[in-house]
Amino acid sequence: EEFLSIDESISNYKDYLKMSNDLYKKYDRFPKRLIYSHNKVASIHNKMEKFHDFDEGLKKRHEFLKFLEGEIIDGYSLVIPKTSLDIVNEGKALNHCVSGYIDDMSSNNTTILFVRSSENIEKPLYTIEIKDGMISQFRGHSNSKVPDEVNRKIRKAIYQKIKILSRKGA
Repeated sequence: EEFLSIDESISNYKDYLKMSNDLYKKYDRFPKRLIYSHNKVASIHNKMEKFHDFDEGLKKRHEFLKFLEGEIIDGYSLVIPKTSLDIVNEGKALNHCVSGYIDDMSSNNTTILFVRSSENIEKPLYTIEIKDGMISQFRGHSNSKVPDEVNRKIRKAIYQKIKILSRKGA
């Protein structure tokens, strides 16, 4: 790595903290490789800027879909993403590519739902994509399969809600 002056290092560190705080709830506050960490976070942050263009559409989708939120079966709840950052953080936490669907969600071409434990609504468990009234993807960490019993129960409950969704025109 290149060497920076003290002023440059402080400036890079402040930038790193600001961008990391924008992107993450938890992050390494004292990275061992500042330049590398700064550049990595900057690259992600720069990509995020384009996602913010979709936030107005996502906000409208959230308002439209919020009747789906809440406990769907015992122990599991649905969460509707409100912003592009919600979707990006879901993909990061679960190590999958849901952020590639931000535009489609914003423009009403697909519906993204987050499945959470009702006891810990902030922690990502599974992500669902609904396309043309059907669950087209239901994935866990690193695109892993959802346990069969959970999969079956949640699908059944969601399909009951999709009937309402299709009547609303989603």
